Amino acid sequence: MNKDSEQEFQDFFKSVKPLKNDKVYPTKKYETTENHRAKQRSAVSFTTNPKDSLSLDYAPFVEPDEIISYKKSGVQEGVMKNLRLGKYRVEASLDLHKKTLEQARNEILLFIKKCMKLNIRTVLIIHGKGSKSNPPALLKSFVASWCKQIKPVLCYHSSIMRHGGSGSTYLLLTKNEESKLANKEKHKRN
Repeated sequence: MNKDSEQEFQDFFKSVKPLKNDKVYPTKKYETTENHRAKQRSAVSFTTNPKDSLSLDYAPFVEPDEIISYKKSGVQEGVMKNLRLGKYRVEASLDLHKKTLEQARNEILLFIKKCMKLNIRTVLIIHGKGSKSNPPALLKSFVASWCKQIKPVLCYHSSIMRHGGSGSTYLLLTKNEESKLANKEKHKRN
């Protein structure tokens, strides 16, 4: 550093005054209130009438043999890989063959709600490929679209061949509140 640079540096900091207090105090600790916990629970639960948010009018088209896949942010790649490979035991399944879109939507919502209550995490939805229907893969397209919008669905992927291949989809659901609390207590540090 030459003398001119050093002088400029000194001039720049000439007006700077040291702080009077050199101690740092922790900020106020906030306790989670029951009201806050209720808001958190409602954020992850279904809306008051979830079928209002699941459209019967439009869904992006999916080809009958197309593999469908989706994961929410925060889901680990290893979890998604295990789901894709069919490594998780299917705990419940729902067959939507011969259902109208409205019936399918209602059954999916009811099914997921029951699964959440029973803490069932891995489910299979059988929607069929829809290759012979007109328009093709209509139900499959809507199932893929709806599952992205249903809050408890963490991720989904077309199943392996023995479970229906591209005609059915694995869903991984979040833990219910009871399980989350039990898990939190189990891993609580003293």
